[in-house]
Amino acid sequence: MNLIEKLSNFPLPTIVGLGILLTLQLILMVWALIRLVSDKRSRVVGLPRYIWGLIIVFGEIFGPLIFLVLHIREGRQLEEQRKHLANQALNRSGSSVCISSAIDGLYKK
Repeated sequence: MNLIEKLSNFPLPTIVGLGILLTLQLILMVWALIRLVSDKRSRVVGLPRYIWGLIIVFGEIFGPLIFLVLHIREGRQLEEQRKHLANQALNRSGSSVCISSAIDGLYKK
């Protein structure tokens, strides 16, 4: 009895559900691998790139999902850090705002 004959014994909703899960797994895996390859850092989300590659490929649906969540969160944190450092550099460069004008701007009526 081959695989196709075994699958034909399952009810149709089960086969459709398995197909949807397999498709979702492949989409998440490809998306996570693309994001991993496009990130040029040697350590991504605290682990070496090759470890994340193994987690994505062998982690079924949870490996890519965990990577994507952590990678997106780390990207947001890095963006906030860049904005903060840019604001600090702007404030140090001599374009400081008068405190009284900043307070007036905040509490305008």
